[in-house]
Amino acid sequence: NQSFAAKNWPGQDPLGKRLRMYTAGQPEAWLTVVGVVPNILQNDVSPRQVDPLLYLPYRQKPQSDMAIVARTDSCKSLST
Repeated sequence: NQSFAAKNWPGQDPLGKRLRMYTAGQPEAWLTVVGVVPNILQNDVSPRQVDPLLYLPYRQKPQSDMAIVARTDSCKSLST
């Protein structure tokens, strides 16, 4: 998200930057930033802070749980 990009590459274009995650102290494959999403509030705490987040495709790193975020146009009528 924007917060992660600003924290790790302040004043730079994050697209194309590479990073690596570690699991149990072992390095995983290198990742390349292909896009940056807007910040969203997740853990409604006060004062409201935006956590720096890294999003990975499910197929790239399957997890036992996941969340789906969708932008919709709730004003459109579904009737014909």
